[in-house]
Amino acid sequence: MRSIRPVRPVGWRSRCSSAAHRAPEHIALRRRLAIRTFACVGLIAGYLVRVLQSARLGLAFGAALGALYAMLYALLQAEDYSLLGGALLLFALLARLWLRRGASTGTA
Repeated sequence: MRSIRPVRPVGWRSRCSSAAHRAPEHIALRRRLAIRTFACVGLIAGYLVRVLQSARLGLAFGAALGALYAMLYALLQAEDYSLLGGALLLFALLARLWLRRGASTGTA
């Protein structure tokens, strides 16, 4: 007769370990994410420099893309305030677009 084993959720051992034990994993994860982000943004910026034939425009777009990735990462890290931060960021973006367009009042 087979013995019945208790059902455990996937990854149950990692939850039982201490936070000090998991700290190097998080540091290594952040380092890997940073390397991948720089590589991706660098490839896109390099491609745009060649396509646009302008180093200034390509690197400016790469810097803007890097800033966007940084904002998204910060929003994801701040779990409690992510909805508020995303709403404020979207509001600021829409306000900038509206003001840049000339803020027309709709009268002819």
